[in-house]
Amino acid sequence: WGNPDTRTAVTGSYNGYSTTTSFFSQDEIDATEALTVYLGARLDNWETRGDSTVATTTLYPKRSATAISPKASAVYRATEATTLRASFGRSFRAPTNEDMYTTSVTPITGGTRTTRGDPDLQPERGRTWEAGGEFRITGNTKITATYYETRLSNLIYLKQVVTTPPALSLRINAAKARIRGIELGATSRLTSWLELDANYAYIDSVMLENAADPLSVGKRLTDSPRNIAGFALTAQQGAWSGSLSARHVSHSFFTAQNTDAVEGVPGSYDAHTMVNARLGYEFAKGVKGAVAINNPLNTKAYSYFLLPSRNVTAEMEFSF
Repeated sequence: WGNPDTRTAVTGSYNGYSTTTSFFSQDEIDATEALTVYLGARLDNWETRGDSTVATTTLYPKRSATAISPKASAVYRATEATTLRASFGRSFRAPTNEDMYTTSVTPITGGTRTTRGDPDLQPERGRTWEAGGEFRITGNTKITATYYETRLSNLIYLKQVVTTPPALSLRINAAKARIRGIELGATSRLTSWLELDANYAYIDSVMLENAADPLSVGKRLTDSPRNIAGFALTAQQGAWSGSLSARHVSHSFFTAQNTDAVEGVPGSYDAHTMVNARLGYEFAKGVKGAVAINNPLNTKAYSYFLLPSRNVTAEMEFSF
């Protein structure tokens, strides 16, 4: 509630308190004229406690975790047109208060879904490496490419205990998961007034070990589309400016066992392509106007909730 005094009777309450204290240090080393090395580390100390009241009050005692996350990376300027880079690091992510202490009920097709947190959730820990580079093909065209791989332990996710209404989901820790993929990008100035940006990402995510939910092993991670691609054309000619962009996202799963293949219903994560357009004009120095049409094709798709339909926004910008 924005104003707690307006609250009347409630069926239950949940309170969580978390504190993360961090220290980060990094050093930049010019190993050679062409090679720069970065060495760093982050120290995290996390503490949490909470309580819930549903009929009776339950107290969850204070607990804590500490992690040291080192990182090393290097950038090598092979030629004037080519830059190579690589990095390795460890990561730490503490569960949120919502992950641990809350229970929520949301409507779904045919009934409701109850989602319960777990006050004993452990922090996620990860190990990531990546390698890639930037390559300038011509003075007006540049491409980038990156390959990466992440190994996760104690992955926090929702386990579907009961899938049909009234459905039940629990937040749990999975033992091990892997995410690896390729990211490609290209930028090119096609003419003096028109620029093209394009990108593509391939994401291969899989559950490796999960004793709490064995049927999830070998399946894609939730909320993880396999393909994401997009492009944008940006124009600037005199006082006029404009852009046209499109973004495609493939289907992703809400359930760890990848059973929700259906699309076009509330709660689904549909494959979809969204287009946006914008046109602007500078009326005078410091005075600009623009009109944007979002989703002009009126594409209907769900990302759990229904995505916004066609809509138009107009703006005026004044700078002094």
